[in-house]
Amino acid sequence: APLLIIHSAVDDTVPAVLSEIAFDRLCRLGQVVERRVPPEGTHAGAAPPAYAEAQSWMQARFGGAGPDAISNCPDGAGFVS
Repeated sequence: APLLIIHSAVDDTVPAVLSEIAFDRLCRLGQVVERRVPPEGTHAGAAPPAYAEAQSWMQARFGGAGPDAISNCPDGAGFVS
């Protein structure tokens, strides 16, 4: 199943580098994954805008968008044909 990671660049509780590490590993494993890094919002402050992003992402996914339309792994890793 495809994954969406949304992690604020200025998260004051969980460093954004941790989601970057997870994203890189998932890509290397061939997982279809998209990581979005909003430039603003603390740990709690980034959540409300992320809800809307996640909802749009899920609607696109379940609305027929192919897995390759939602993966932003480098070098094509994580893309499913």
